[in-house]
Amino acid sequence: MKKAFLVLLGAWLVGIGIGPHFIASADPVGPGFDLFFTIPGPTGMIIPAGTIPGQETDVPVPLIGVPIGPGNTDTRVVRMSGVGGVGEPKFGEPIPIELVALSLTSPGPVPIAGGPYTVGVVEDPGVASPGTMTILHETESGGTFTSDLEVHTLVTLVAPDGSVLGPAPRTDMLSGSGSWSHTPPPGYPGGSAFPSGGFFAGPTTELGLLAAHFTQPPHDGVPVPEPSALLVLGCGVLALGAATWRRRPPR
Repeated sequence: MKKAFLVLLGAWLVGIGIGPHFIASADPVGPGFDLFFTIPGPTGMIIPAGTIPGQETDVPVPLIGVPIGPGNTDTRVVRMSGVGGVGEPKFGEPIPIELVALSLTSPGPVPIAGGPYTVGVVEDPGVASPGTMTILHETESGGTFTSDLEVHTLVTLVAPDGSVLGPAPRTDMLSGSGSWSHTPPPGYPGGSAFPSGGFFAGPTTELGLLAAHFTQPPHDGVPVPEPSALLVLGCGVLALGAATWRRRPPR
């Protein structure tokens, strides 16, 4: 009888978090930056028909990352709150996040409205990209997370002759999920400029109606971006503030 009581008591303690699962929630996560490297291949977006004059069909556009640092990072998200600390949200409760940097390009020209055009995508510095993240602490070393982001970007098209369409504003609602750990992966760039808060995201999938973003942790030893990629992103930066597609003559 005593043994049965102890078994039931142990099961109850585990169920309320005083057993082994409580150990996993002992280490809080602080506010900090999540750094990502875009996985080539599955990442991309769809430019709907009619977005550009003369475009009669939806156009799928594959996207790859253009490193902005540290390391080969091309995407940065900031967590504005810690989790599990004194006065902070508990694990399993949402915290505010924001996408603060994004740097993507098509790996080559894409046939759009009589193109071809090389496509560049950067964050819109004039419009915040807010969201929430829910972190679960399921093992001693980490767990899983989910996120929702309202991503505001500027999309630029560059023709082979150097003429430019854009940048045009775009909004995508992305829902993501992935794993995380308290321990940084090998070669993680990080540094004092982008504190992690003891949270390191693993491979992550973000899906939306017209976009998908697949990422993994960044690493040091970043390759130099191709000149064409720098051209596309440079055009986007120079033309920030434009709200509609427009053609610019070659310089």
